[in-house]
Parts: sequence; structure tokens; C-alpha cells
Amino acid sequence: MVRITILLFVLLFSLVSNADASLRLNVNTTDIEIGKAIPVSIIAENINAKLSSIDIHELQNNFGMEIIESANKIDNGVNIQELQINLYPRQLGSTKIPSIYLEGFSTPPLTLMVKPAKIINDVVDFGTNYSTDSVWQRQQIILTTTIITPSKFARIEIEDFILKGVETIKIRSKKTILNNGLYKLTIGWKIFPLVSGKQTLTPPSINYWLNGKIQRKFFPKTKIITIKKLPSYIPPLMAVGTLKIESAILPDYLWRIKLSSPDISPTTLESLSIPLDAMTNIKYSPFIASKSSDGYFTHDIPLEISSSSLVSLPKLVFKTFNPLTGKIDTYQTSKINFIYITPLLKTALIIIGILILYKILLIILNYTRKVFLHKNKQSEIINSSLTANSPYELHHILNNYAESEQWGRNMPLSQLSLILTSEKNHSAEDLMNELSSACYAKGFQSSYQIELNKKVYDLLRS
Repeated sequence: MVRITILLFVLLFSLVSNADASLRLNVNTTDIEIGKAIPVSIIAENINAKLSSIDIHELQNNFGMEIIESANKIDNGVNIQELQINLYPRQLGSTKIPSIYLEGFSTPPLTLMVKPAKIINDVVDFGTNYSTDSVWQRQQIILTTTIITPSKFARIEIEDFILKGVETIKIRSKKTILNNGLYKLTIGWKIFPLVSGKQTLTPPSINYWLNGKIQRKFFPKTKIITIKKLPSYIPPLMAVGTLKIESAILPDYLWRIKLSSPDISPTTLESLSIPLDAMTNIKYSPFIASKSSDGYFTHDIPLEISSSSLVSLPKLVFKTFNPLTGKIDTYQTSKINFIYITPLLKTALIIIGILILYKILLIILNYTRKVFLHKNKQSEIINSSLTANSPYELHHILNNYAESEQWGRNMPLSQLSLILTSEKNHSAEDLMNELSSACYAKGFQSSYQIELNKKVYDLLRS
């Protein structure tokens, strides 16, 4: 009888306790702007389960979420748990806060109406775009968000996108002016799913800054993507995407290899091994790897070459999986050839080069000196024709000129006539005949001598 009484008491107490237990969702408005927080309170009374254990995945499908405060208290014997959160709708129009469940209790779903953002009396449009919803493992997805605003001074920032099984890279923000005078702000993430199967992407917020503070927090739409497993013949570390390779020899025999890609994960790109062939006369020193600001991964390889020779560096061959064709693409660089000279031989060649250069300079200097002296001597001979005192002296001057030109010595005027005609490109025959007649003329006039001197001078100067 006592046992029955105790059991009835326990059952009655349990019914009373359950009657007092409840789970409520408090929302102060159902009419909200996108990018603006909806303050929400979830209140659990006399429920043993922790309120922090509620499943929020369905909430995150429609809303970005911030946890503001969590509190526990006992009021008049009632155990009250309260969780205060801010919800940010991810899309315009009718949006539903789904039922929340906790230890057999639930809240009814609540429908909200989401309007466009209006900031300082200006409408600001927000949009989201995924490049695809079906990819291979490690294939790139680009999530782009755009904000159209009339404000010239608005800017946007994004938070880190952290999701298990996914690698993400931030895309820098970009501002463009549209034809209607509005400004288009663009930002987003490059997303690389690493595990096959279905994956729900729940991006973090895009923070819209204006007048020195965050005016709105926009959360892009979620997306369920299908990730196809790579074919079994693809090695685990093979890059997925397209590749660009540059290869060059820098001073001090530093081999620089630059890798870049518009669609390969930076982590994969950085970890690509450099496929070097073994070479008998070259030793590769440890790589010096670095990432440049323009998106290249640079590998500098100091070369240690044992002897002077013509060096041929190997072609670099890389293979990647092309997600568009489903096939393996092969990339390779051109072969690099160069002449290597040891420091000792280089020093010897430099010394020999200096000696040869010195010899050449001496030859040039001597030749220049001879040309200069020759020109001076010829100028003296030509000028002396103006002061000749007789036709015989003019004949002598002409012979001196011919000797300076290495035409011959002590030549008669007839021979000088032929040579001068050939060298001066006009006939000297009349002048030579005139000079010959003057040599044997009786009563030769000195006034005619001056005229004859001038004719010879002009001939030699021509």
C-alpha cells in the first residue's frame, strides 16, 4: 500500500512539473529589413536539458546568427534558461523561423517579411551568386556578393569563412561606378570543397561600413552543393584546375620557378613539388619558396655546377586534373640552356679580355695618330701651293702630295695628270698641260704664278 502511494505521488509530481515546463520564442517584430538584426529570445522553463544544446542548423539555413547572451536563473521556484540571439535574414521576402526543439518541447514556426535595406534614406541592394552547385573535389567555387549603393564612401568587409572539409580564400573587395551613378561593391570567397558528398555552405557576414561604423550585416544565401569524388586514377595530391608556369635563370645562377593559377587552391599550389631530373654536373641547393603579392608562388633554386660547360636545365612537367573536361592536362616549360664558367676560368677570361682590349686600344690610338699626322702633312703640302714661287716648285709640291698618298715618287706631270684625274673625279689634264707649258715658257709673269698656284690649290682641295 505504501509503494502504491509513493508511485502515485511521483507520477502526480511529474505531471505537475511537466505542466509547468515550457519553451518559448520571443520576437518583437515580424517586419524587418535585410541586413538588420532581429533580436530573438529563446526561453526554457523547468526543462532539464541545456538550452545551449538546441539544434540551430535549420536556423542557419535562413539566417545569420549572433549569440548575444545566455543566462540561467530561478524565479519563484521556476528554473528559467534564456538565450538571446540576433538573427539576420539571408534573403528578401517571406522567411520562416523554423520550430525549435528541446527535450520534447517545441516552438511554433514564425513567418517574417524581409524588405530591402534602407540606410540613411537610401535603398541598398544586396545579392549573392554561386558560380556552380556541382563540382569535383578540390574544384573551385566562387561565391560573389554584390551591394549596390548610392554612397561613394561606403565600403564592405568580410569575415573568415570557416567550414569543416572546405578551404576558403577571401576575394578582395572591388568598387565600380555604374552608368546610373550608383556604386557597385563586390566581394566574396573562393571555395574549395575537399570531401565528396553533399555540403551545405553557410557563409558568414558581409559588413557594410558607412560613416565610420557597420550599418548593416548582410549574410549570403546558403547553398547545398554536390561534390563529386575524383576518379580513382587521380593521385591524392594532384592539383585540380589550370596552371601557369614561368622559368628563368637569374644572376648568380639562381633558377626561379613561378607557379600561378586562377582556379587552383593556394594551399595545393604552394605544396606542388618541383619535378627535377637528376643531372650529373648540377647540384640543386634547398629551395627558397615565397609567395608574392600578385598571387605567384616562387621557388628559387641555387644551382651548384661543378665544371665549365653548356648547361641544359630539365623541362618542368606538371599534371593537373581539368574539372571541365574530366581529363588530365600536362604543362611543361621550355628547356633552358646557358653556358656556365667557373670563377677561375672567368677570372682568366677577364684578364685575357682586358689585355686584348688594351691591344686594340693601342692599335686604334696609333692608327688615329697616323691619320692625324697624315692629314696635317697633307694640309701643309696643299697650303704651300699658294706660296709657290715657280711652276717647278708647284711640280715638286704635286710630287710631295702624290708621295703622301703613296701614289709614287718623282712622277712627270703627264703621269700626275692621269692619277689626279682618277682620284679627284674630274679632269686634271688641262691644268697639268698649263703647268708644263709654264715650266718652259720664257718671260714667265709672276702675276700668272699666283693664278696657277690657286688652280693647283683648288685641285688638291677638291
